[in-house]
Amino acid sequence: EVATTCMEVGTRQEGVAGDEKPGRVLFVIQTDGEENASREFSATQVQDLIRQQREQWQWEFLFLGADQDAWKTGGALGIAASHTISYSNNNVGTCSAFGTVSSLSSSYRSVGSLDVNPGGTDLRDLKPTSASN
Repeated sequence: EVATTCMEVGTRQEGVAGDEKPGRVLFVIQTDGEENASREFSATQVQDLIRQQREQWQWEFLFLGADQDAWKTGGALGIAASHTISYSNNNVGTCSAFGTVSSLSSSYRSVGSLDVNPGGTDLRDLKPTSASN
């Protein structure tokens, strides 16, 4: 669950000495669209928590959604379209999505910002070949 994990990571960070505390946090949310509704937190509470972590601690958030309207689902959590990746739930789509995350996280570590596509990243049209099914 996004809110619980976000709070747990934040709590762990509070206990880390200043010089050992990570300078950057990239929080990646990945879902296949099944059962995204929190049982403990309202959508507004999740949005507020994400906003707080972004504004107070400069966390970055990425949303990966398989086989769904990822922009709508991520937007409901307060994730900008530019920080959204939509992909097909097959090996080609999944590998491409996580390859994109790898590139973005490398960029984030080296320059301190995500080099994102303003409209998000749409990998849904990638189709597996017969050899990669």
